[in-house]
Amino acid sequence: GSLLDIGIYPVIDALTFLGNPAGIKAAAVFGQTGSEESLSVIFTYRDGKMASLYSSFRTSIGIGCEIYCEKGNLTVSRGRDMNQRLVLSLHGKEKEEFVFSPPAMGYHWEAEEVMKCLDEGRIESPVVPLSFSYNLIKTLDRIRKVAGIVFPGRE
Repeated sequence: GSLLDIGIYPVIDALTFLGNPAGIKAAAVFGQTGSEESLSVIFTYRDGKMASLYSSFRTSIGIGCEIYCEKGNLTVSRGRDMNQRLVLSLHGKEKEEFVFSPPAMGYHWEAEEVMKCLDEGRIESPVVPLSFSYNLIKTLDRIRKVAGIVFPGRE
């Protein structure tokens, strides 16, 4: 479904910028196959922050995130070609745009980091520690439970 295919990206963004949510609300729209085709998620935090996440195979919303703060906002968009575009909009200032093009499709950065860690004798990356991966999986499981997403054999 959309959660593990494209919905994982906004979840990663929210965890990266805001940490683990205190509360999760979610609703899914299921297709004929029984998998979720669209998913809306709200993370709430004890300090009053909130993240609104969305993924869907039914729309062409794309993959990205928008961060709104008191001094402006940051928009991150990811194309299917894996290019990333960041637009920084500070109140009263001209927008700044940055484009990053990875040298390859797929898991280039991840593979590069794994090779670096192995070369250095590490079994864990300081860039993305095991605790982050564990929290990501736990958060995805919480979303699935709240949204009523059930995988075959995992009822």
